[in-house]
Amino acid sequence: MLADSESQLLTLFVPLQSPPGQQTAIALHDSLTQALLPWRQLNRTLGYIFAGALAASLLAAVVLGQSLSAPIRKLTDSVKSIAAGQYQSRVPVRSTDEVGQLCEAFNEMAQGLQEREKVRSLLGKVVSEEIAQELLHSDLELGGEERQLTVLFCDVRNFTSLCEGEAPSQNLGMLNQYFSGASEIVERNGGVVDKYMGDAIMALFGAPVATQDHAERAMRALLQLRDYAHSRELGGDADFSVGLGMATGLGVVGNMGSENRLNYTVIGDSVNLAARLESLTRMYRVDSLVSQATCEASPGVRFRQIDRVQVKGKTRVENIYQPLDESFSDKLLVPHQQGLELYFAANWQQAQQLFEQLRQALPADRYYPLMLQRCDKLLADPPPDWDGIQRFQSK
Repeated sequence: MLADSESQLLTLFVPLQSPPGQQTAIALHDSLTQALLPWRQLNRTLGYIFAGALAASLLAAVVLGQSLSAPIRKLTDSVKSIAAGQYQSRVPVRSTDEVGQLCEAFNEMAQGLQEREKVRSLLGKVVSEEIAQELLHSDLELGGEERQLTVLFCDVRNFTSLCEGEAPSQNLGMLNQYFSGASEIVERNGGVVDKYMGDAIMALFGAPVATQDHAERAMRALLQLRDYAHSRELGGDADFSVGLGMATGLGVVGNMGSENRLNYTVIGDSVNLAARLESLTRMYRVDSLVSQATCEASPGVRFRQIDRVQVKGKTRVENIYQPLDESFSDKLLVPHQQGLELYFAANWQQAQQLFEQLRQALPADRYYPLMLQRCDKLLADPPPDWDGIQRFQSK
């Protein structure tokens, strides 16, 4: 290779055949720049190809990143919506790859959660929220547990006559209005509505959430229910009244029914007694009756004893009581109890005198005319085996 001052040359020596002892060759010269021009063009082309490939790769990475990040951001937002209770949130599925499969799985999960929430919401309307939570978070199996509780029955009086001449929709509206207010009273005092039975309500205090003061809570609810029946919210209708029966004692709470259809409820003596006492309010012409256990567990509430009874289906004798309002003066409690003691002791004539005084003092009270009628019958035909217990053979 030779070089001059102007350019670099590329020299190629080609040997020729020569006589012995001689060496002959041809020297070919060319510009090095011209000789390297194809290589430089190839190198430049390869550079362009590499740069284009790199740019295409970067562009593909950006597009791929956006195609991945967009659904992932949407998926993240939807997960936050689900956590906030917005179960209707869905993620659009725009591909069949792993991301698309993830979005489909998320939508299926959201659909399942939405249906579960709908069931929970409907369940909370069919039963109380507390019972709904108990059912959702426990094994749905037949059986129950014993628990001390208080049971309240509330029945609308003369509902058939109230409905007479009215359209069924109006009757249902009036009943739903009362049930709405009554249910709110029960729940406000820590109880739960176990079931609606026609125009009656059965409520529990102390189950499914156990409380030590269930009898006091139930008593507050009873007094408020009694006032609510005559409140302006219901129009203050003098013909609209309720009968309330309540008992405190041991009951078995849990899932009752069959393997295919369960009902969370309570059974036991306290339930039967509360139902019987509600029925007896009609016979004794009072608005409410409670058991002795409820009376003893409700300090601060005034009561008057109504009778000593043996209800249908029970062998135990129960002293039953009526919670009093401000219309019954404290000074009347002494002659009332004296009259009852004389009545139980078969001294019906003196008991009759006290009951008459009380009837005159409380002309609107329908209980004392009943006791006066009893005394008249007993004086006219004294029973040979009198023990002061009123026994009932029907509900």
